[in-house]
Amino acid sequence: MDSKRTRIFTYFHEYCDDILIAKLKLIKCRYHILGIDKDTNILKGCIYFNNPRSINAIMKLIGINLTAEISDDNYDQYKVLINKWEYGERPTQGKKKVKTSNEIIPLTNTIIEQNTSLIEHSKEICNYLMKQNQQLLEENKQLKQTTMITNNIEKMENTINENKTFNINVFLNEDCKNAITMGEFINSLKIEDSDLFCAKEHGLVEAITNIFQRGLENCDINSRPVHCTDTKRETLHIKDAEGWVRETGSESKRMKHAINTISNKKIKKLSEYIKEHPEYNSVYSPQYEDCLQMMRNVMGASEDSDKTEKKVLKNIAKSVYITPNEMK
Repeated sequence: MDSKRTRIFTYFHEYCDDILIAKLKLIKCRYHILGIDKDTNILKGCIYFNNPRSINAIMKLIGINLTAEISDDNYDQYKVLINKWEYGERPTQGKKKVKTSNEIIPLTNTIIEQNTSLIEHSKEICNYLMKQNQQLLEENKQLKQTTMITNNIEKMENTINENKTFNINVFLNEDCKNAITMGEFINSLKIEDSDLFCAKEHGLVEAITNIFQRGLENCDINSRPVHCTDTKRETLHIKDAEGWVRETGSESKRMKHAINTISNKKIKKLSEYIKEHPEYNSVYSPQYEDCLQMMRNVMGASEDSDKTEKKVLKNIAKSVYITPNEMK
């Protein structure tokens, strides 16, 4: 099921609220039918996208708490709607042109000319290959010398890397042994109203980065929960309950979990803010458009979640980069 791709999806959710409906309305598609059962408050919908997508992509777009299914299983139910959505005629295929006898010409003279040209070309190739062979012999001598030099350089680099790794481990296990864990750090972060407006004006990436960096300002270098030793490869050392763990930014499960936790905190803060400011939830209020923009950016509807995580990870890696001098 996960590998199938289609343009039409149906979904339902047992409970709906204004935030969920607003998020669904922001999805870019060709058609979107959305209905609510007033007795049961069950939300049902059918989305028709311009391009085929997988079920996993749609689940990620709509949200974790929604149940989605490929509409092929319910074809009869939505057949009438599908017929109304798609119009147009199938283009007719042009007739294949058949060569007449007048278009067929003798090829004897052409073949003879081509063979003569091939013979001359073969001689040129032979001369070229002889010259190339001589050059290869000379290059082979140079390559042997270069290989010897490269091997010596690699041995020196390995020695330097081993010393560097030793220094990092000593720094983390001795100087930073009492550092706060990543879980404790994330739980201590507070989401403020200004963070919501930062997301509205500058996007989710900058908002999450600011929250993380604000928390780091309260930690000295030996007590913070994460260090970066290579910003290019995004090599991170993260403190958890069992000690320090080395991860790469793009594959860091702990950092991705931390980013998702901050994002969920922002969504919760947004719900509280809308309850405290009902004018943001009124269609007739001047603040309604601001509310929609804030919801779009806080929930990450305007950008793919993977891209958001990568950008935030890159920003955090730069913020917590530690130089060799700082580890002495």
